[in-house]
Amino acid sequence: MANHTTEHRTEDGRIIKPVSIPRQVGLYARREREAQGLTRKQLAKAAGVSERLLASLELGDAPGIRLDKLLAVYDALGLELFTIGEHIREERPWERNESPAVSDSTDTAPATRTTAQRHRRGTRVTARTKRTESSPELRLSDFQSAYDKLIADIFHGNSEVTAR
Repeated sequence: MANHTTEHRTEDGRIIKPVSIPRQVGLYARREREAQGLTRKQLAKAAGVSERLLASLELGDAPGIRLDKLLAVYDALGLELFTIGEHIREERPWERNESPAVSDSTDTAPATRTTAQRHRRGTRVTARTKRTESSPELRLSDFQSAYDKLIADIFHGNSEVTAR
């Protein structure tokens, strides 16, 4: 199984920590807050959020947190939150699975791909696939802000609608 918490450094020295589950966003915030020696009260005040919201975020219990509040917490900590473009997704080392069952190698039995791998390759096979012909089409140009693009990426990953 791939290690989903592996850190990677960019060429300019920034650390990238992949988020494979929403709870990790809060865990990273808590670790950074503690590393900086801040209390929840101090960080909440600096970010302009309530201590209760911050506690919920850090405990992974804030699924409905607004993006502006999350970004305020990350900004107060000096952290960045961004999505990786589709062209980079295939190269994310933390998603590599060394298991032959999901390998592209031809020397094993037919490869089984994860749902995420099928989705990225455009071969999503579900009972709902047949309905995609009548689904509306969204274009990335319809989304102007980074927030819109993030929501479109999340929506695209969880629905039948495709963004082009």
